[in-house]
Amino acid sequence: METSRPPVARLRWGTEERLLYPDQKIRLGRAAENDVVLNDPKVSRNHAELEWNGTGFTLRDLGSINGTSVNGQRLVNTTRLLRDGDEVLLSKQVISYEIIRAEQAAPITGRASVGTTEPLGQIGSFLVVSGGPDMGQEYPLWGEIVTIGRASQEATWEIRLTDRSVSRPHARLEHRDDGFYLVDLESANGTLLNGIPVQFPIMLKDGDVISVGETRLTFYAR
Repeated sequence: METSRPPVARLRWGTEERLLYPDQKIRLGRAAENDVVLNDPKVSRNHAELEWNGTGFTLRDLGSINGTSVNGQRLVNTTRLLRDGDEVLLSKQVISYEIIRAEQAAPITGRASVGTTEPLGQIGSFLVVSGGPDMGQEYPLWGEIVTIGRASQEATWEIRLTDRSVSRPHARLEHRDDGFYLVDLESANGTLLNGIPVQFPIMLKDGDVISVGETRLTFYAR
């Protein structure tokens, strides 16, 4: 999956939203393991699925009890290519689908605040959440130190994840003369780099996968 691409679409429901990227497959439902979790008792645990087909996202129902509809038309043993402005209904949960054009793309969130408009670290390097609750989020690595941890009201770190198995804080990236190094911060569940526990600072390479809790972050060096 080319996660370095900009988002191509957006889901909105209530006060929440989810950006969609090429080549993604997104599960929607009540169960916590879904990519989009809907806390509605009439939504099935695994209700529906969105999948990239090369030109857009198709929607299919996963055998839900109360059904899935698009603009009032119920999906029955079929998929539906979503179009800009479509209204998706999972039981009574309304979700709007919006195509993002280049001029509409929202600024990337999660930038480290370093008190300057110029990046201090390796220009262009960034992390992409390639697995876990915050799937699709991108974090440019601006600054000499970028800390990763679980989101909370008291959190002061730059990358704040909603994954409950991530420590507060969990790990950090340190920018040195030859690149970025990954350091575990004595986290409860440990930090892995390409599946191997991090026991001392280790230099990152383009495409490396960092695992913290149930979250995977892919490192892109530019």
